[in-house]
Amino acid sequence: MNTLACRSVVRVPVLLLALGAGGAAWAEGSDGSQQEGQQEGQQAAQQSGQQSGQQSGDAVAELGRASDDSRRGGGLEPSATLELWGLTLLSSDFDQSGGDVSATFGRAELNMSFPVGGTNPGDARVVTFIAGSQVASYDFSSGAFLPPQVPPPSADAPWDTLYGVDVSVAYRAPIDERWGFIVGAGVESNFEAGADFGDTLTFGGFGAVTYAFSPELVVGGGAFVSTRLEDDARVIPAPFIRWQASERVSVTSGAGTGPTGPGVSVFYAIDEAWTAGVSVGFRSIAARLDDEGTAPGGVGRHQALPIVASITWKATQTIELTALAGMVVGQEYELLDAGGTVLLEDDAEAAAAFAVLAKIVF
Repeated sequence: MNTLACRSVVRVPVLLLALGAGGAAWAEGSDGSQQEGQQEGQQAAQQSGQQSGQQSGDAVAELGRASDDSRRGGGLEPSATLELWGLTLLSSDFDQSGGDVSATFGRAELNMSFPVGGTNPGDARVVTFIAGSQVASYDFSSGAFLPPQVPPPSADAPWDTLYGVDVSVAYRAPIDERWGFIVGAGVESNFEAGADFGDTLTFGGFGAVTYAFSPELVVGGGAFVSTRLEDDARVIPAPFIRWQASERVSVTSGAGTGPTGPGVSVFYAIDEAWTAGVSVGFRSIAARLDDEGTAPGGVGRHQALPIVASITWKATQTIELTALAGMVVGQEYELLDAGGTVLLEDDAEAAAAFAVLAKIVF
């Protein structure tokens, strides 16, 4: 049975994803043969992903994803996964500053996992490397979300297109038949064209442990720490659960469905080729702005909560295609100057969201 696999602009602190893979593999080590078909759905559900370029330390999300992908070969063979997705947010009005905004996001990510020890899935030690690139294009209506300045700002929008690149590495290993751990670190750059590269970098790291009550139920927890653009570093606790509730239904926290970012998802395997899902995620992006815009050298931030339904088609053993539709609520925009002072912050109304995702396994 197969379940949907999917993945944020951003990098939300989501070591949650990383937790599941290790625990599941260790559980299989003690009872793996019986799980062969059943866990396929579990695996796919948790394989969903995370990422796009935020500066909340989202690089973590990718780390977890990589961990999941390593299980495709039982954790004993090298594996690679290429993920491509696009997300569109339709126009929504600002609450106070006037005007409206719409946005389009895209991401490409390559996950590569390599076994470095162990003789079976239950004691596999795996190193995962992740490299990603994303783009976020915003369309602000004329004069929308601009701070009151004298003289007026030199640009007619707070920012235009934001770019991001990220690299991360993770290591997971068992402690015993039920306990396991995962650690990782990453660096990312999020920026508007023309920004000083040295001012676009943020760094993050995490550690977590997992416990497998059974092959069907894995829980875990840990913490993620990251630097932020023009803000203090932060530490974020991250609980995790992955539960194969039945042969067809699975629940996972952390992964989400691709473009929605990390969160909570419920998946239903319709048959061997089709899987439906519902996800609530969190997406955020913070990028260094150019030196000549509304806030020269400042930071633009956007965060939101996507709520989507998804349908995934497993076209072949190595290709999965997913379509998603829903709403993005709780949108918050923030504009900071180069010194970290908030120039303007405002909420935007809920917006319709549509996305597509393709995953190719090598």
